[in-house]
Amino acid sequence: MARSRWSDPTAVPASLAPSFRPDDDLPRSGCLPSGNPGQIDWAAAAVGLSALLVLFGLARTRFALFGSLVAVVVPTAVVAVLGNTKVATVSDEAAIPTGLPPLALPHLSDLGLGVVSGALAIAAVALVQGAGVAESAPNPDGSPSHQR
Repeated sequence: MARSRWSDPTAVPASLAPSFRPDDDLPRSGCLPSGNPGQIDWAAAAVGLSALLVLFGLARTRFALFGSLVAVVVPTAVVAVLGNTKVATVSDEAAIPTGLPPLALPHLSDLGLGVVSGALAIAAVALVQGAGVAESAPNPDGSPSHQR
């Protein structure tokens, strides 16, 4: 009997498995890389902390709606104005492609259990949300949408 690729629920496909070991010497751009405070990138930490301060500082004000946008724009503008090249940016890793990718049909082999179960979960959430909205919205003729 042939063994199914899903026979071991704990197995991770090789394409999803980490391709590095924890002791690899990878460039780090976080506040506490490998738990060593001596390797903190203080410029990146200051930018991140300032973004959090702006975000939480605006949370209880009348500008709370724009807090997340301002929390990204202000530290980014400060880094750009000061010309700080120590702070890692997206362009340091790779170029961001412009435009949309070309349309293509997916290969049927891409429709694995994870994709199908995720799609079903999203469909279930959309169905429940739709039922909730339909329940709370009045009918066009003004009659209640449910009978009690």
